Amino acid sequence: MGKELEKLDILRQAWNITKNNFLFLVPLSIILVAIGWAPEVIKTQSASLRFIIEGASLALQMAIGVGVICVSVDIARGKSVEWSGLLSGNKYFWRYVAGSALFMVVVMVGLMLLVVPGIFWAVKYQFFSYAIVDKNMNVIDAFKESARITENVKLELFALWAIFILISVLGLLVVFVGIFVAMPFVWISMALLYLQLQNRAQDSETKSAENGATSGAGWF
Repeated sequence: MGKELEKLDILRQAWNITKNNFLFLVPLSIILVAIGWAPEVIKTQSASLRFIIEGASLALQMAIGVGVICVSVDIARGKSVEWSGLLSGNKYFWRYVAGSALFMVVVMVGLMLLVVPGIFWAVKYQFFSYAIVDKNMNVIDAFKESARITENVKLELFALWAIFILISVLGLLVVFVGIFVAMPFVWISMALLYLQLQNRAQDSETKSAENGATSGAGWF
């Protein structure tokens, strides 16, 4: 993986794709934010009822979240998507939940180990969910796949993280409504980044195999 990530190209493509799919992506981000806010809006004195509302909100967010990953990858590949495409994530739901839980544990443990390991592991394993939905992998294999494609580019990925965080903060500052555009932009950017990393990893492995074959031929 010799060459650098095409960061500006990814951001440029993501913005153009977000604009072209504005009427699909922005309402989707509004729905997700509304679901996340629901427990705060629905006031109740009952602890058990509040627990149910918060649990339902989280489950719905995760169900839509895995669907968002599915459609984001499809959109990044140039495919047209419909609202029904969100349902394509249903078959990955439990793997997505298990992977998300494992990711949180790994990152939290890393953060307790002087912070840096947590950031390193967060960058290393951030694409586990994309591997689950794109390659139909189990949780452990998806983590290994994320580690494989992020090898040697973690600092560049961290820099992109900083950009995404800045964009999200700016979205909140723009009368708050900017977040509804910032969210889809980050979704598409991540999907494009995942696909680019897959291509880089494949190219690197092909070159390594060719070099190995060439070196082997030298013995004969």
